[in-house]
Amino acid sequence: MPRTARVTKDKKMIRIGHRFMTGQICGTTGSYEFDGYTDATLSPLLIDDEKRIAVNAGKPFPSASSDDKSAYWKFTGWE
Repeated sequence: MPRTARVTKDKKMIRIGHRFMTGQICGTTGSYEFDGYTDATLSPLLIDDEKRIAVNAGKPFPSASSDDKSAYWKFTGWE
């Protein structure tokens, strides 16, 4: 059975599906998937390569797309 939760080095629990937003500092190195824009709009549409990102712990979550829009990112797994 795959693991769905893990305690990070800073003693915080992270689960598959936890949601973060642009500018927040990543606490867990892993894979993240686009989960919508923070302003609730639906455009611009992202291409597949922009929908999944890898983020290293200590780095801020990026904007989505080349339009530099603030976005939500959902944790999908450890690398």
